[in-house]
Order: sequence, then C-alpha cells, then structure tokens
Amino acid sequence: MQTASRITNPLAVEFTTESDSTVEHSRFGVFDAPEHTNTSCDYCGKFGLVPTQSCETACDLGVQLICSDCESA
Repeated sequence: MQTASRITNPLAVEFTTESDSTVEHSRFGVFDAPEHTNTSCDYCGKFGLVPTQSCETACDLGVQLICSDCESA
C-alpha cells in the first residue's frame, strides 16, 4: 500500500456526463446530490460527475484526477 507522500500517479475515475444543461462548468461544484461532484479531467478537460469521495481523495493527496479514457491512452 502506498502512503500519501509516495503517490505520484493520477487518480483515475469514471466520469458520468449529463446530456442536458444542468451541468455547470465549474470545478468542484456541488449538486443537489452530495455524493457526486461536477469536475473536469486534469488531462483532457472533460466535464462530468464523479463520486465526491474521489475528488476529496485526489485533493487531499495532491494528485491529478483523470478520466478513464485518458488513463487507457
């Protein structure tokens, strides 16, 4: 298990995109459902909803948050 001081790889998460205009384009904006957060991939800029815990973990560890498409590239 890696400790926070040794983690240098980005945290990859699945981004769920909204098909309508309810998605605000602001980083770490919270919606009515607090378990999800609107954010963007730190590599490609893709916006979407991700689990809030993933955003908090990436922020706490000081690592980038990337989408699964960028992780597999």
